[in-house]
Amino acid sequence: MIHLIEAIERYRVNRGLSGADLARLLGIDRSTWSKIKHEQKPPGGRFLSAVMREIPSLRFEVEEYMIRGPND
Repeated sequence: MIHLIEAIERYRVNRGLSGADLARLLGIDRSTWSKIKHEQKPPGGRFLSAVMREIPSLRFEVEEYMIRGPND
């Protein structure tokens, strides 16, 4: 999961988005993003679908996460 979260964070920082901006873009609560980012909550299907839809450049990372799981 770390690789996926790092990729999302790089995207956020490179585009000058706050955590709240990213959460809004993905249609999730800011607290949900914070829990996922700090590995307190695993990314669910809705989150992964939103990342693939809203940030298509990270499709590979999402697919890799879905294949390998959170521990790789």
